[in-house]
Amino acid sequence: MSATPGTPATAGETSATALPRGVTLWPLQPHRDERGSFAELYRQNWATGIEPRQWGLLATEANVLRGMHVHPRHDEFIAVTAGRLFVALKDLRPRSPSYLQAAPLLLTGEIPALLTLPRGVAHGFYAHTSCSVLIAATAYYDPTDDLGCLWSDPDLGIDWPCRDPQLSARDRDAPPLASLVAAVARADPGLEPGVADGR
Repeated sequence: MSATPGTPATAGETSATALPRGVTLWPLQPHRDERGSFAELYRQNWATGIEPRQWGLLATEANVLRGMHVHPRHDEFIAVTAGRLFVALKDLRPRSPSYLQAAPLLLTGEIPALLTLPRGVAHGFYAHTSCSVLIAATAYYDPTDDLGCLWSDPDLGIDWPCRDPQLSARDRDAPPLASLVAAVARADPGLEPGVADGR
């Protein structure tokens, strides 16, 4: 079953055409027994195009929204290990065939999946519940590579499942989408993940 506009797809139903180019959602295979479950989150020989240099663990409370953010110089992948997370995507890469395409996703700890986010694809996270999220990046954190815009800008085309989320001061006061589009165009992040940033 493929996603329809405005309806967040889950890991088990997203079609490749529903996502911006280079964004992939890899279902993971949990192995369950009476003690619980185990799922591999990353193998170097998987063709994700992303080789992490830095790993982080994000813990977030319910009704928290983080975003929208974009990284012109590094790629990421994320996996939700607990909770329910709404993910909003907007392709800001001028040379991409999916330029300015938006896509909503719903990731949960119950259906493990790995979401790859190429540089230049803006993303925001809204926590329906308390969540734990594993984030890997192809470069060390650099605040000059962490740009943002206002989450509620109507030009994003995102139907958020919230009206009054908890926000950081940075996200609450973020500029409009138009200024972010211009900044990403100047950075020219390219189309595909997998090119390590040596800076």
